[in-house]
Amino acid sequence: MLVVGRKISTLIRLLFIFLLLWIIETPTLPAQAAPTAIDFGTTLTGAISTAGEEDTFTFTAQAGDIVLVRMSVTSGSLSPYIQVEDNLGNSLCDDYAYSQLAEISACTLSEAGTYTLRATDYGDTDTGNYQLYLQRLNEPGNAIQMTFGETLSGYIAKIAGMDTYTFTAQSADVVVVQMTLTSGELYPQISIYDPAGNKLCTDHGFSRIAFIASCVLPISGQYTILTGDYRGAKTGIYNLHLQRLNNPVNGKTLVFDQVQSGTIAAAAELEPYTFEGQIGDVVLARMAATSAGGLDPHLRIYDPHQELVCEGYDAHESLERLAEVARCGLATAGTYTVLTGDHGG
Repeated sequence: MLVVGRKISTLIRLLFIFLLLWIIETPTLPAQAAPTAIDFGTTLTGAISTAGEEDTFTFTAQAGDIVLVRMSVTSGSLSPYIQVEDNLGNSLCDDYAYSQLAEISACTLSEAGTYTLRATDYGDTDTGNYQLYLQRLNEPGNAIQMTFGETLSGYIAKIAGMDTYTFTAQSADVVVVQMTLTSGELYPQISIYDPAGNKLCTDHGFSRIAFIASCVLPISGQYTILTGDYRGAKTGIYNLHLQRLNNPVNGKTLVFDQVQSGTIAAAAELEPYTFEGQIGDVVLARMAATSAGGLDPHLRIYDPHQELVCEGYDAHESLERLAEVARCGLATAGTYTVLTGDHGG
């Protein structure tokens, strides 16, 4: 009995030493903060202060919602990583980048409930500050209503953020959208989404303008426009113009061999005209600046199917500041649309 007791005592001491070593050598994991609620159409700031740290955010959605998420690094060396999880912890969508911006461009949510966003460093080794943006592409939050023929001014104040606009259209409408930077350094980006949240058309520019020349809308309903910086790295102020090519709003009628006067009053603005053409007609169109406002004329001619058929512009290369389409053959009978504007937006 004494030998057995010594063996048990020895085992207990060995077990105690093992537990003590395990406690001493096990690394301490970074403390995870409680999830932060985030609303659609908002941008929040965060920080990964310790290697391996992970920030969590929650939002409520409905079945069939489609969301967009952007994470932009504002300082530090982290490689942004974002993930969308359902209420059971299943990963639905994710993205990472070794540059400044990680973006989940469209994540479809199959059930109603609470979802989680996880933001961290992709390698769990680096730290830094970041911004996180969330938007629902169908029924977006914090949206500004827009109408055809309107020019609005906007401000991308946070690099990850995007501005949201909505407009109502009919099936088979064809629209043109122009975004022009007026101050700041952002690379303009515009995208159009249908009522269900599916992306239809997009464009971006590495200069002052982004331009969607023709976007066909398949159904009647509310459409969404998102504007932002293409790389999620810069801020700036801009103008946004929306127009319908079929039956344009505030369109003026052109008559052959007559001169019309017009005004481009704001950056991004486009002024529409219409004329009737027959199959086989060949037309000449000219646009000349008449004031010292710095306008570089640009004109576009669309056929009755709203397809761009002819174009002319003056890229500040002539003293006359004249845009000319010397010869444009018309292949279809019907109403043609002419859009006039500034070549640099």
